Amino acid sequence: MVSALLLISVSLVVASNPASSELALKARVRLELAEAFVAVAEAERLGGDVSGLVDELNQALILLEEGEMRNDEVMLQEALSKVEDVVARAPVVGQGGVAAMQARTVQSLLVVGVVVALGVIVWHYEPKIFWRLWVRNKRRWKVKA
Repeated sequence: MVSALLLISVSLVVASNPASSELALKARVRLELAEAFVAVAEAERLGGDVSGLVDELNQALILLEEGEMRNDEVMLQEALSKVEDVVARAPVVGQGGVAAMQARTVQSLLVVGVVVALGVIVWHYEPKIFWRLWVRNKRRWKVKA
């Protein structure tokens, strides 16, 4: 809500003063950057691997800083496109983290099930197998009384 009001006010300022388009672009980049940080934090909370997103955000920050120092609108546009890309990819990364957590849970349950099943099998068949092997191994022994 607040970001929408800020975006509307920035667009009104741009419409009234064409010379301030660079200021509006800077404000839009900063607004999108804040939104990207929130999106990346949410993706990380969901368990996604956000290292690629963070690297791209760092590149966008560098572009923003250099664009502000040089008053270069092309760099600001490039920073904006990187930030928008991060915002678009963050939900996908978050869903990948959710899927990975579900896969780990299923894998853990399968491992526990296999271990329990093997324990039951060993508990049930171990005496029979042990005595058969013992008799087979000791059948040639002779006991003297």
